Amino acid sequence: MVPEHLRKRWDLRAGKSSDLLPTLLDEVKDVDIFLHDSEHSYENMYWEYKTAWAHIKTGGLLLSHDVSQNAAFKDFAKHVSEEYYYMLKNLGGIKRTK
Repeated sequence: MVPEHLRKRWDLRAGKSSDLLPTLLDEVKDVDIFLHDSEHSYENMYWEYKTAWAHIKTGGLLLSHDVSQNAAFKDFAKHVSEEYYYMLKNLGGIKRTK
């Protein structure tokens, strides 16, 4: 599905985010945008937000699908003292200001 001219920039990693995300984020260092759309349990969503947040640049975005599934998104926004907003009915975002 990835066009030939983009394949050199494509790196598919399949598995649980708890196994793959820390290593991936350590490799890329800084992130402009992080999008959560994996397992939607409170524990996994909050863990992904917390893990990714340490790598999101100031001015960057944490985006999440299915934010109405549980309170993880709102709770995390409060934890990092950032305002959150909904871009669509079920897609939320937090802009990192600090």
